[in-house]
Amino acid sequence: MLLYSTMLDVNDTLTKEKFIQLVIKWNQESQYEENVIPGLVWDGQMNVRYGDDQHWLEIEEYRNGNTVAVAIRYQKVEENGRIWNSDYVMNFAAGKMHIQLDRSFAGDANDLDQEFSTPHFLTFFIEEGHLQADGDLPVAR
Repeated sequence: MLLYSTMLDVNDTLTKEKFIQLVIKWNQESQYEENVIPGLVWDGQMNVRYGDDQHWLEIEEYRNGNTVAVAIRYQKVEENGRIWNSDYVMNFAAGKMHIQLDRSFAGDANDLDQEFSTPHFLTFFIEEGHLQADGDLPVAR
């Protein structure tokens, strides 16, 4: 079930490394201890996965001509059968970032709670000034 999706314009101050570092910061500084992947230290590698089968973060780099994109998926499978996916895709050629939050349920799911909030990850981009204004409207929380 799609819970949240947005496409945002980013400034040219955002590099691949900074993008990945901000996603890792979001995970490592989560106020929810159960969301943190213990010992996640990125060594600059692309096409790598951290965590275990129940809780992981994967970084993939895609190159096609002048287009360079980095996609990051964070997934958490909860004991109650909820499966959370957070996708962060940055297209550096277009200067656009797509963020999507979805939730699915395993066959034995026993909790169909539909509450969620926008990804806290956006706060880091706003605070560091990586998002472009929408016309005359500044991007704000």
